[in-house]
Amino acid sequence: MRPAPKARQLWVSDGKPVGQPLAIGGVVVGEVTENRDLFVVGIDPVTGKELWRAAASPGEVVPGIAVAPVEAGDKVAFFRRDPAGNLYARLVVADGRTGDEVASTGPLLFGSPPEQCPDSDDVCTLSRTGYDKPYQTHRLNVATGRYVAEKTGLPPRARRIGTAGLVDFGQRDPEIIGLVRKGKLRWRTPLRDAFPAEGFSTDNGWNWQLFPDEKVYAGSVYGKRTGSYGKTDVVVSLEAAATAGLSEENGALLWTDAGSDISCTGKKAPARCRSKGTLTISPKLDRTFTGLDVTVEGFDVRTGRTTWSVPVGAAEGLVGAKTAAPTAGDTEIIVRTASGPLLLDVNTGRQRAPGADEIFWCGTRLDFEYREPYFSKGVAIYQRAGERAVTCNAAGDPVAGSPTVAATTATGAHVGPYAVVATETGFVGYSLA
Repeated sequence: MRPAPKARQLWVSDGKPVGQPLAIGGVVVGEVTENRDLFVVGIDPVTGKELWRAAASPGEVVPGIAVAPVEAGDKVAFFRRDPAGNLYARLVVADGRTGDEVASTGPLLFGSPPEQCPDSDDVCTLSRTGYDKPYQTHRLNVATGRYVAEKTGLPPRARRIGTAGLVDFGQRDPEIIGLVRKGKLRWRTPLRDAFPAEGFSTDNGWNWQLFPDEKVYAGSVYGKRTGSYGKTDVVVSLEAAATAGLSEENGALLWTDAGSDISCTGKKAPARCRSKGTLTISPKLDRTFTGLDVTVEGFDVRTGRTTWSVPVGAAEGLVGAKTAAPTAGDTEIIVRTASGPLLLDVNTGRQRAPGADEIFWCGTRLDFEYREPYFSKGVAIYQRAGERAVTCNAAGDPVAGSPTVAATTATGAHVGPYAVVATETGFVGYSLA
């Protein structure tokens, strides 16, 4: 087997990134934190020079959900901090090369991250005009600059769950999810049809992926956990998860699979994990596992049928550890088995032994403080979620050296023969040639 090509480091920036960047218009756009403030920055991928900077905000999005800049066609969309009040922001669409604003809203409270609307280059989100007002689905028309409410008929507490138009109605007993397209509610489905076990709710987390070729949404929802984040230990049963497939066309339940989780690999692929054991999260967000045993498996998107299976044992990086399983490529991760580490393609199930000198990327969970609090049941929460990466070996241990081209391309923003990765020491630029 030929040695895997390695990326060559070119530069390292100052600053503290809080998420992996995007490649837009030949420029890398990322987010950094400084003195409890957030900024969106444009970076030259060849030199690492900062080209522009804009104040940013996570908005009023639930703290456990990362809020990052997103692509909107050939532009970038993000929340810009506004002095109108706590967590008020403006939704901005800007030229990725210069940071110049193309369209912007007034100051609002945003309840979901910005996302490119499924039917255009417009930007869709939930927002409200005041703390005592309901959220409503809106879209920012990039061409005209108009920010218009969509007449979806959704209740006031509705929220987006994931991308590609899925929404949670916000009501409980019964809990309802649906699909919004072109400003209209296309269908609605009771959550208990797909997740019949008691206690399963999007309030405990979700992860949905649209597989457009099959016209199927496959996603996971989770059961109850005990404790209170930031106050007491939170204990999560890793078996309290389930995956289901819904028709994109009408929301009909196609299949359901108890005990599996589609979020574990960190890849958009028909793969899931079947896990046993518990995860305990301390008030300081330290994580410990008891009785952990994981199996990674592929599944048929249309039927939910298992197509391949790999037992990996106590693989903490797949089920919520602060450091994720090593990334080896666009659909490839490193998993540990009883016979040693394997490079696993989670799209196909193909496996091979990683090279002894191959270096990969491990995503590390980042909790940072933002100066404006999010209030939950009267408790002020300053911590926000993000991610950086560190070079690692097949065992997941941090190591110094040159990572593979495939792992670097899959982890960072890829611009021609260059890639930029957000690390613990700053943004790092690489040559892939």
